[in-house]
Amino acid sequence: MKLSESFSKNNLLSWSIVIFIISFIIRLIFLFQFEDSLLFDNHIVDMLYHHEWAKAISEGQEYYPGPFFRAPLYPVLLGIFYSIFGISEWVIRIFQIVIGSFSTVLVFLIGSRTFNLKTSILAGLLMSVCGSLIFFEGQLLGTTLAIFLNLLSIYYLIKSIDEPKRVNFILSGLFIGLSAITRPNILFFAVLLLVWMLWAGRKKIKITFKNVIFIIIGIIIPILPVTIYNYQKSNEFIPIAAYGGINFYIANYAQADGVSPVLPGIRQDWWGGKEDTKRIAETESGRKLSEA
Repeated sequence: MKLSESFSKNNLLSWSIVIFIISFIIRLIFLFQFEDSLLFDNHIVDMLYHHEWAKAISEGQEYYPGPFFRAPLYPVLLGIFYSIFGISEWVIRIFQIVIGSFSTVLVFLIGSRTFNLKTSILAGLLMSVCGSLIFFEGQLLGTTLAIFLNLLSIYYLIKSIDEPKRVNFILSGLFIGLSAITRPNILFFAVLLLVWMLWAGRKKIKITFKNVIFIIIGIIIPILPVTIYNYQKSNEFIPIAAYGGINFYIANYAQADGVSPVLPGIRQDWWGGKEDTKRIAETESGRKLSEA
């Protein structure tokens, strides 16, 4: 998967700039239009949770005394922005459309290592006008950050095929790890990736195994501090977040309809929902349940 022969460094840089500018302008236009929406400065559901958590971080307060209930990277990043710039509805969204625009460039660069010039440009331009991505870049959600980190991981993974340097494997794992503390479900991909690498490189198993270890080291680096924090707060092994059990219960209790994200009769706020759901599950199971 070498860099396509139809590319020169100048071509690569020129098209990266063009795709970034197109993506950014489209997203900026969306933000000016979205500013008139009720969702722009009235946070609901997950956005409200992130906003309140980030606000507590910016004020130096503990949002919740136990282990992380949700993956922490995005709220922490949001809290840093609040600390520096104040609670601005525009600053974080400008940041998100910047990294969203860089994501379109990453798609182009990934394509430049796997396909031809036309295909790579088309892929980048298609992503630049993808409506769902543009919409999510205007929300206080971790989706945009996770996509950006996932693409960085894929870029360095593909780059490691041509340049099998230790740093490329570690960086690929590092960005998966950062993505995991944004949205932990990327770890399912990580497991499949490592299994595939071992199978595909079975003829050179020693080298392949070493590369897999480098990726695992990269993945662990950002996750380990989160796991240590969770253990200190709960004396339980919670690698990233403790909301998996509650989410599983909400989706699978006897009257679950597969649509409603909450149980009937619980308080309609984040902590009320969390505590009441746990209480109901404990009543049904007849025993005290852990955070995990």
